[in-house]
Amino acid sequence: MRAKMRNTFEIVSVDEEGYRWRLVADGYELAESARTYRSRKRVRKAIAALRRADVVDRTSDEPCGIALPDTHFALVKDVEPLIVGAPPRRRKHKRHKRDDEAALEAAAADLEAQALEEAAIAEELGSAARSEAVVAEAQRRGAAAKARKAVVFGDPGAAVEARVEAAIADELEEDATVKEAASEALEADAKAKAKQAGKTRGQARTRRRSGKPAS
Repeated sequence: MRAKMRNTFEIVSVDEEGYRWRLVADGYELAESARTYRSRKRVRKAIAALRRADVVDRTSDEPCGIALPDTHFALVKDVEPLIVGAPPRRRKHKRHKRDDEAALEAAAADLEAQALEEAAIAEELGSAARSEAVVAEAQRRGAAAKARKAVVFGDPGAAVEARVEAAIADELEEDATVKEAASEALEADAKAKAKQAGKTRGQARTRRRSGKPAS
């Protein structure tokens, strides 16, 4: 059985003031960031965004709509065109207008509900990220104190505890960074949906005032 390929994102130092990420699979580099980031925190945010990105196949031959036959129309000589059908009634026009307005209002309400839900989740993630950052900082201070103790008193046990606490602090900081990036992405999406909801309600009001149905 073929072993499963292990993919990892690696953060590498480019120079004294910059960092980049690279995607590595079984020791082979598959991709590298085109830009340089000023801090490791910004690199982690970029990696978190990549992990949530959608995949769009621009080379797919799958049709994205319904293919229509190649047709054309022309008047036949010596034949009069016959128009079939009655003119639309005014009541039907009003009913379609009301249906269009109701659909727009419903779409706006749905967007607003999604925006509120995503904003709440973003706030929870941001709060959790801040809490983890505080705990990580406390762990790092404790690790530094034990490391000094190990050096001053020659205590090997303190040195081991210092390394363990430093590793825990690193994990907490990384998790906090990922949560913060997810919080920012959700917050941005919530704002976009709230803005779109406002535009949709504006369209409903405009059609209500103009008395015109949706095209």
